[in-house]
Amino acid sequence: RDGNTSMSSTGWPYVPYTNVEFVKTTADDILANILIRATGESKTYSRTVNIEVIADSSNAVEGVHYSMPHSVSLEAGKTETTIPVTLIRKPEMKNGLIKLQIKLVENEFFTLIFKSWDNPKDLTSGTVYTGFDASRHNIICSDILVKPANWIGSFDAKTKKEKSAFGEFSAKKFLLIQSVMGYQYSDFMSSTTMTIGVQYAISRFMSNYLVGQYKAHTPVLEDDGRLMWFEYCPWTNYEGVPWDGVYVEY
Repeated sequence: RDGNTSMSSTGWPYVPYTNVEFVKTTADDILANILIRATGESKTYSRTVNIEVIADSSNAVEGVHYSMPHSVSLEAGKTETTIPVTLIRKPEMKNGLIKLQIKLVENEFFTLIFKSWDNPKDLTSGTVYTGFDASRHNIICSDILVKPANWIGSFDAKTKKEKSAFGEFSAKKFLLIQSVMGYQYSDFMSSTTMTIGVQYAISRFMSNYLVGQYKAHTPVLEDDGRLMWFEYCPWTNYEGVPWDGVYVEY
């Protein structure tokens, strides 16, 4: 499972994947500690856990997208350890998912007995995954911009007009905010950092910026041809309707 060592005692013990989202950080690499738990009693000696990469279920390239050991030690007196997997940010993660599937390998210390699991009644929290292979784990990497938690704006469901502070989210709009004002994605994930007041201040600043670009006859367009919009822009945008190319005096 993923490296959540504070899992509830009633929690489902197997999680088949770990999501690594570079969009939420400015770091060039992220360490994912993949948690392994052994059944039975602990031992008075260290034991080796072997790991292999399942190539036909992975498109991640070792040394390019990730680095990891192919064995780790389970220390004496312990029943759990972690596999430290370092994921490396790459441009292709902006366009699609990079997947790494790893598998535990039997050795003189361990056998792999849990191919399925009948859910005990006392395991009631978390997501229950059935039909799994507990010896395998998927690490899924991306750097794809999606609408962050604190983003006021969208298309109106009835009128199809953009509304509120930021209007409809787009990667292009977010990257422009980042370029012009210096905000990071992580800022938009925190309601402490990205208060409603801050969002409207950003909206006003970016509206003035876009109006300036428009007046200079270098308008900023969304990928569908609409003029980019924030709440204080003087023009109105409709979903799926591109700008007609006619300049209006504002």
